[in-house]
Amino acid sequence: MGEAYYKYITDLIPYTIDNLKINYYGTNNAFGYATGVDLRVNGEFVKGVESWASLSIMKTEENVGGTWVPRPTDQRVNLSIFFQDYIPHYPSWRMNLTLFYGTGLPFGAPSTPLAKQTLRLPPYRRVDIGLSKQIIGEHTRFQLRPFPCISLDVDFPGGI
Repeated sequence: MGEAYYKYITDLIPYTIDNLKINYYGTNNAFGYATGVDLRVNGEFVKGVESWASLSIMKTEENVGGTWVPRPTDQRVNLSIFFQDYIPHYPSWRMNLTLFYGTGLPFGAPSTPLAKQTLRLPPYRRVDIGLSKQIIGEHTRFQLRPFPCISLDVDFPGGI
């Protein structure tokens, strides 16, 4: 299933992010838009256990003083995959694997004008591995995440 969207936004308050500090311009002097496509596929790779994959392709920009710049939250691509399986002969024990990938957010050098803050952070990548045991009833589970977040750092020559 999927959906496409477009939203024109008025009276935006431009802001910049400097490490952990958010600097608001203090005036509603910008307008912009958010547009994108969200797709999701649900299925059962293993009978009785749901898995899914989702893909979002997005773009957000704002016009400040006649110049179009990416919004600080402008993440262009987001991919998530969730896969579950159970242990053979022990269906109350399940393992799940979740993979996340998101393109980098825009940024710029400190104290530079908003129009010059068009560099991109490196992509966000994450892998989660979980283990759950059904202990009471069909919908009650105890979950153990032995590896709550495994960082995936792969360098591709020439980039992706």
